[in-house]
Amino acid sequence: MRRAKGFKKWIILVIIIVFASVYIYDIVSIRSSYHTPQELADPDSKFIDIDGVNIHYKTYGNGDRVFLLIHGFGASTFSFRYVVEPLSKLGKVVVFDLTGFGLSERPERSKFDPNPYSRNGQVEITRRLIETLNLDNIILVGHSMGGTIATIFAIRYPEMVDKLVLEDPAIFETGGMPRALQIFFESPVGRFLFTLFVKPLAKSLESVIYKAFYDPSKVTADVLEGYKKSLEVTNWDKGFYEILIADNRIDFLDKISEINIPVLVVTGKNDIIVPEDDSQKLNLILKNSRLILVDSCGHIPHEEKPDVFVDAVRNFVEGAWY
Repeated sequence: MRRAKGFKKWIILVIIIVFASVYIYDIVSIRSSYHTPQELADPDSKFIDIDGVNIHYKTYGNGDRVFLLIHGFGASTFSFRYVVEPLSKLGKVVVFDLTGFGLSERPERSKFDPNPYSRNGQVEITRRLIETLNLDNIILVGHSMGGTIATIFAIRYPEMVDKLVLEDPAIFETGGMPRALQIFFESPVGRFLFTLFVKPLAKSLESVIYKAFYDPSKVTADVLEGYKKSLEVTNWDKGFYEILIADNRIDFLDKISEINIPVLVVTGKNDIIVPEDDSQKLNLILKNSRLILVDSCGHIPHEEKPDVFVDAVRNFVEGAWY
């Protein structure tokens, strides 16, 4: 009996040592891969302090008309690489990384109100970016999660937006973590387990990218490298954690019908992340909108069918969309 109890104690001790070793290894290996945003920046990258958060952004072109592009979950300015130059022929283009994504800073959450990692905080960061850069005549373009942010922004600050482009917008299913899981991961145990699984979670990004495309051949090594670049930024794991546990409960669905500005809804017909039916539903709720369906296209028309996307936006802003 004593031998059995002693054996159990050794087993428990070995398990504790294994978990502690994995925990320490994950922490060390993640932090050893850290690079500052400036070290990873592109030649056209710019950085600006927005209320204490260092935001990465890029600008293209000139003109009175301004396209402000907001990326989706897990994406960054990289996602818009095919459309920024063509859109710059129609006006000035500004694209930026939301807090916790791309090359933007992963700040300490407790120092900010609202939480800069939440949808509410991201809306406010967008507002302050517009004010700091003195942008006017804005056409707000939001993809997926960015479509949610753009929609909330247009409801909250209608005077700051001239037109709205919602691309495969995650309006009815935001894809956030259930509140019960958020509460669990906010606990010490949850945070510990997150540290153990953060690398496998990050690696799953590749499968999500393939899922977002209708044509998998377009997911090249360069595309994967571009999306994974943000996993090298200092404190990317901390930012990922904060994004997952952020409280994104905002009641705005009943206010969508109050949007009076022209809205273009663009969606891939083969999107399996945000179904076409959701975009159809949104188009019916909006007062002044048109829906463009893109054939043989998944969740990211601006990457998979950039020419079609740009043509749709051009017709929209130049008044030829009816």
